[in-house]
Amino acid sequence: VYAYQIFAGTRSPSRDKLLQICLGMQATVEEAQKLLRAAGQAQLYPRDRRDSILLFALHQQISVIEVNSLLADLEEKLLS
Repeated sequence: VYAYQIFAGTRSPSRDKLLQICLGMQATVEEAQKLLRAAGQAQLYPRDRRDSILLFALHQQISVIEVNSLLADLEEKLLS
């Protein structure tokens, strides 16, 4: 229901929620960047450590659980 509301435009998701959706859908980096831009959120920036981890995860098509584990290991904020 939440994803449908996002795509219908009745909800404004956080950047992390959009990234979780992208990871769950195994979106490409380009698709994720396009979604973030369309939602008015900041795109992933490779010079930001957390963003570079998320870019790596999108490239490798890692699950959200694995991404959060990687973020925790590297002492970065988890996807919430």
